[in-house]
Amino acid sequence: SDASFNSFCKTENKEILTLAGLIKETENGLQPTFYNRVMFPIEDERGRVLGFGGRTLNPNDKAFKYLTTSETEVFHKRKLLFGIKQAVEEIKKKKHVIITEGYTDVMMMHQHGYKNAVAVLGTALTAEHLRLVKRFCKEAVLLLDGDEAGRNAMMRSMEIFLSEDFLVSIALLPNGQDPFDALQSEQGIHFQESLDARISVTEFLLLELRKKYNLATIEGKIEASAELVKLFNVIQNPIKLSSLISEFSEKLGVDELALRSNFFLLQEKKHKLNKIRNSNISAPVPERAEFFAERIGKAEERLMLMMA
Repeated sequence: SDASFNSFCKTENKEILTLAGLIKETENGLQPTFYNRVMFPIEDERGRVLGFGGRTLNPNDKAFKYLTTSETEVFHKRKLLFGIKQAVEEIKKKKHVIITEGYTDVMMMHQHGYKNAVAVLGTALTAEHLRLVKRFCKEAVLLLDGDEAGRNAMMRSMEIFLSEDFLVSIALLPNGQDPFDALQSEQGIHFQESLDARISVTEFLLLELRKKYNLATIEGKIEASAELVKLFNVIQNPIKLSSLISEFSEKLGVDELALRSNFFLLQEKKHKLNKIRNSNISAPVPERAEFFAERIGKAEERLMLMMA
């Protein structure tokens, strides 16, 4: 109630509550950020509560269905995963983590024995997320809805998958189902089948390229090659890069030498552009150099007069 909320604010540090994102200043005074919502504490791997997620209880509410704490000094969505504290031991035991999208998906998965499941906090998967789970296991299984939105989300994260030296595989649920629905249908049979049938990042990328481009034509091969060259630009490991170029050239029917040439041409252009940018930044502006020299000269003259 409003009375209990006001009473609570009087006994607590308002500045801390505001900085933590629990209350906000409005035209009508202080208001709770999370109102009429089911609350989900969001902890780090050590069990420290750093923020909250809230799902509205009113289906007709015009507010967002899910609300998460805004970025604070300690709460960073791109570095945190929901359920990580509860999942750590199981992740270590199974040597892989299942990453999905929703709080309720994770809770349902834990109830069905998949206790190595965690969820992103309304953001795309980041390099920081992968580095976090990399401390506990050898593989991350990305489990997103098998619909168009889910597949697009995976493609947006493709550069991260390719750049990180960490095994990432992708599981696609049938008919665009989410994990919550899949586990309730037919006792989760299709859910386990989807996990067992997970594919590598490169297999998924090949599937998407074949869907996107007509590889039976020269134009299609050129377009697919151009996309690959841009994606491969983020790979730092030379052995991994060389292996992927060979694999994709063979499976897409693209000349390997041409693909390598295009990649190194892009690298050369990038190197030249960076060199130009760096030279522009470091080169002194003549007028400014003269101005400073003039000031130094005058300062020396003043010092000499003072010593005379």
